[in-house]
Amino acid sequence: MAELAVSPLTTRLVTGLAASDLALAYDNGLLTRRALLLGMRELSRAGAASSASSASSAHANSPAAPRAYRLTLAFTDAGKAHREAAAGVAVLCERPMNGTTLLYMRGDPMAWRGFDSPQALLEDVRNNVAGLGDRLAQRLPAVAAQRARIGAVSAALQDGRGASLAELTSHTILDVVRADTPLSAAAAGTGARIAA
Repeated sequence: MAELAVSPLTTRLVTGLAASDLALAYDNGLLTRRALLLGMRELSRAGAASSASSASSAHANSPAAPRAYRLTLAFTDAGKAHREAAAGVAVLCERPMNGTTLLYMRGDPMAWRGFDSPQALLEDVRNNVAGLGDRLAQRLPAVAAQRARIGAVSAALQDGRGASLAELTSHTILDVVRADTPLSAAAAGTGARIAA
């Protein structure tokens, strides 16, 4: 399943969907032109990399390339700290941990959201602006999602290590599916959370 989720065909399909969502967000005034161009640069890189995988790592390490990150949520349960990645979520930064920042939530009606900086994104998650923190908590593994709703949630970015946006979102979905697999009640809410 993991190989299929990050296969060149799947990567092209996910990239195409993300490009369509990006254009819709821009056309509806939800993103600035600068944010649109940032997203287009990443998606064209991912499209080219799925055709020629050897170019991927060289381009991903280029200083001009957008940086993709996993978004992780931290919460405390019974005095113990936990950190989990949200399913189908990736963050693009114009420069390493700086500059215009895009949040992509694969399958969400408002898939792309733009921010002036990574710090602005993390602040909006922490303050649950427009329910963003709650929306992201719903994409955690079932047990973690329940615990995250009880207490305060903070977010952090984790380096994607050169992975494309499509690869990161697929990997985070698989991580949540793996975490939910042992749960007998996983089938009821997993689909809505991962929105793949």
